[in-house]
This record gives sequence, C-alpha cells and structure tokens, in this order.
Amino acid sequence: MRGERETNAENEEHLTGELTRRFRWVEITQIGSSIVLAVVGVIALYIYSGQLTEMRKSTKAAQDAADAAKESVDLARKQMEDISAAVIEITKGVSVSFPVAPFGETRINLRNSGHIIAHDVHVSISLSVKDKDRHLRPRRVVFSKTETIPAIAPSMLEDRPDRIYSFELSQAEYRRLMTAMDCAYIEGSIDYENGFGTRTKQPFCYAQIWGEKFGSWAGACDQVQTQINLARDREQQKVALFSSSETGNSNRVLN
Repeated sequence: MRGERETNAENEEHLTGELTRRFRWVEITQIGSSIVLAVVGVIALYIYSGQLTEMRKSTKAAQDAADAAKESVDLARKQMEDISAAVIEITKGVSVSFPVAPFGETRINLRNSGHIIAHDVHVSISLSVKDKDRHLRPRRVVFSKTETIPAIAPSMLEDRPDRIYSFELSQAEYRRLMTAMDCAYIEGSIDYENGFGTRTKQPFCYAQIWGEKFGSWAGACDQVQTQINLARDREQQKVALFSSSETGNSNRVLN
C-alpha cells in the first residue's frame, strides 16, 4: 500500500514536470513570436515612414509646381494688363463757359488710350462756386451728377464728343465769377472696368477763374491759389498803371 502511494506521487511529480516544460516551451514560443512581430512592425513602420516622406515630398513638389505655374500665369496676365488695358483719360481737361449768361455749360472729353474696350464707365461730376478770398470756402454746389457710359472703345483720336452738363447761375453769382471775386471748381471721378476685370478709379479736380482785366484761367485745383495770387498782382499792377496815368494827365492839364 505504501509502495503504491509512492508510485502515484512519483507519477504526479513526473506529470507536473512534463507540464511545466511544455508551458515553458509555449511561453518561449510566444515570446519569440512577439519579438518577430515587433521586428516586423518596426520594419513596416520604417517602410511606411519612408513612403510617407516620399509622398510628402511629391505633394510639396506638386504644390510648388502648381504655385509656380499660377505665379507665371498671374505675371503674364499682369504684363498683358499693363500693356493692353483700357485707360480712360480726360484729354482736354474740364471747362466752364457761358454761351448765354448766366446760363452755362461744363464740358468734359473722355478718351480710351488703351487697347481694350472699357466697360461700365461711371462719371461723377459736380460744379461749385467758391469764395477765393475766404480760403476757397464753398458758396454753393451748382450741380452734382452721376452717369454711366456702357462702354468706351479704344481710340488714339479725340473722336468722342464732349459731355455737356448745363446749369444756371444767378446774376449775382455770375458777376462775382466774372470779376474774380469767386472761382468755379469742377470735381469728380471716373470709375471703369479696364477690360481685365479690374476696376480703376481716377479722381479729378479743375478750377477756373475769370477777371475783367486778365481774361480767364483754367487748370488743376492744386494750382488755383498760385493763379489767384498772380491775378491779384496783375489787377493791382493795372490799377497802379491806371492811377499813374491819370495822375500824369492831371499834371499836364494843370501845367
């Protein structure tokens, strides 16, 4: 009986050892598989990283090429626009006249000196009377108008008729203009599409002065103060000459 128990114990010990060896082998196999998988994963990650880097390089190269192509197209378009775009000019300035005083006319002549039709041309213009002795303080806005010209074709000749804007002054306003007490200001802007989808706005300002002794002057607004001073000097010189002449005649009569 005792011998049988010893035999069973030995058998259990043998079986336990055998199971332990088998589990150890399984563990070793699993560890080895994990190591192999880890190595394979590292290799795959390295390969994917290299592919991703190349893909990024290719994408950047493609983007750079697209940007370069766009810049080239934009540059060519800008050069073409600079050479050929519509350019609206006021060829003869802006003038004010009085065919039948105190009824007057303001005239403006436009020309497209470019090579492409100008579209949707907006012309804004106003005429005001300003007191030249009070820092050109406005007395009255005589008229203010805005009109749209659908298109102006290119032309190297001044073949477009003047645009005429009629107005009426009071007799007092007309006398003040004709005696150089006031001056006329014509201000506005020209806004148009230059044929390349770009809108161009060109402001303008002209002034006109009349005088009984010196005639009239018309030019840019930034020159008007100089012309006012010159007109005053001419008026004073003529008054001085007239006074001197009258004094000389009086002296001759007395003698």
